[in-house]
This record gives sequence, structure tokens and C-alpha cells, in this order.
Amino acid sequence: MATNAALSPVHPLINHLVASPYSLAPERRDELKELVDKYGISIEFVEDDHSALLEVDPETGLIRFGLAFAERLWVYALAYIEVMAKVQRSAPGVDLELDKDPETLPAIRLLEWAHDCEMAGKQSPWPAGLPRPVPGAEPGSSAHAADEMFLCMGGFALLHEIRHVVGEHHKRGANTSSARHELEYEADDWASRWILHKCPGDPRIRTKRALGAAFSLSVISSFEIHKREGDAWSHPDPLKRLSRFLDAHVPETAGPKAGPTDLVWWAALSIITLHLRSVGKKLPDKEYADFRAALNEAIKMIDIR
Repeated sequence: MATNAALSPVHPLINHLVASPYSLAPERRDELKELVDKYGISIEFVEDDHSALLEVDPETGLIRFGLAFAERLWVYALAYIEVMAKVQRSAPGVDLELDKDPETLPAIRLLEWAHDCEMAGKQSPWPAGLPRPVPGAEPGSSAHAADEMFLCMGGFALLHEIRHVVGEHHKRGANTSSARHELEYEADDWASRWILHKCPGDPRIRTKRALGAAFSLSVISSFEIHKREGDAWSHPDPLKRLSRFLDAHVPETAGPKAGPTDLVWWAALSIITLHLRSVGKKLPDKEYADFRAALNEAIKMIDIR
């Protein structure tokens, strides 16, 4: 059964999602408007699409996304924020059973719904009795945190699509898989630099923006754990995209003391390991030299058949 877009819990956030490329890096609002005007870029919400649509026509400048994309994006934001918060509140080394803990069970159930929709390639109605966006959510609440991360993730994803337009990728003659992959990496790098290059000095702002990008790339990477696709003709392996983003734009802090943006590495690793555990795999219980080493280990586990 299709979901009525106007009745969707995420519907009140759609206009905010359309505007998220501006709100994510407000210090570059005027620059972005100039680009949008120059290239005739428009962002359109497709109410009757239920296939997690997110696409761009670089020639016309039209970017389109559907209801399923918006709904799942909010669910991923909420679920992974809840999981991270639970881990941070727990003693080191505790083996958490997130699907049995009353604090995390609702978010995990909602995540399972979104994941099932993703694997099935179609959207079902939002489950009754599970978390959903709250109009005017109180700052500090889970719903408010999910809204904020939803817009960070969406802003990064839409900026990626904007680069395909302003980079005039339709004129680049990318007729091979490797050439198409380069365009995707270019769009990732451009969107990352857009939100981070002129970011205010407050490390909390930089970390929040980087988390939005990392969440976005970790989500598509997590799908690889359940159905390994690797490099496709049009897009590179999501795990390569995630690793590239982390290494290039939020490198780990040197030395024994973690820096604020190292939280981004930890978040990406947490999302990947959560999905590994859902298929019965667990990282070896040992001390790793750094987050990169742990992430490499996790990727090896994904590639083992």
C-alpha cells in the first residue's frame, strides 16, 4: 500500500529538506544562490514516488527526490543517533543488545522497517507506535536531534547532486565505468569542501556537518553488508567512498588524544559494525591502532564470503 505523502510524518520537513543545501552551510548561502541561478538548478519533491528516488539531470539542472528517500533519511538519522547515544552512556566493553533494550528498541524496530523497505525496493506505511518526527520538537530531544541530522545528511546528498550540474558532468564524455566513478568522487569531494572549507571555527559545527556526510555515506555502505554490490558501472563501491571521505576531509587526530572530529570516524564505524552484528559478524575483540585500522578490519569482514 502506498503512503499518502501529505499524511507522512516526515511531510512537514520536506520544505526544510529542499532548503538544506543552504541551511547546512549558511555562510555560503549567497554563493550557492549564484550557482543555482546561473545553472538553473531546481529541487523537486516527487510526492507519488516510493522507490527512494534521488536523481539529477545535469543538463536541465533538475534534482528530484521522493517520499521514501525523505522518510528513510529521517529514520537513519534517528536510529544511528540513538545507537551512538546508548553506546556513549554504556560502560566500555559492555555487550549491548540494542534490539532488547527498551531505550533503543523503538529506534531499532524503525530502522528494521526502513531497511526492509530498502531491500524490497518499495515503501510501506510508517509503522504505528514507533518514533516519528515531532512538529516543533524540543531542542535536546531525540526528535530534534534527528531533525538536525536529517537536514545535514540531506544537505550533503543534495550538494553532491548540485555538483553534477555545476560541474557540467553531462558534457564530460564519461563513457566508461572509471570515468563515471571519477565524477562521483568529484561530487563527494566538492560537497565535502563546500560544507567544511569555510566552516566557522567552532569544532562542534564542523563535527556536526562532517557527521551528516559520514552518516549519508555510511548508510549506503551498510547496504553492502546485506547485499554486496561493490563497484557498479555508474557508481564506485560505497565503502570506498566512505573511506575516501574520512581520509580526505576528517583525517584522524595524530597522537594519543582524540580530537572533536574523530567522533565522525567512530560514528561511521559504529554504523558499519551495527549492521555486521545484524548478520552475525563481530569485529575481533582486540585493541586497534586507530579507527582506520578498525574500519579496514570491518571492510575485510564485509568482503569475506
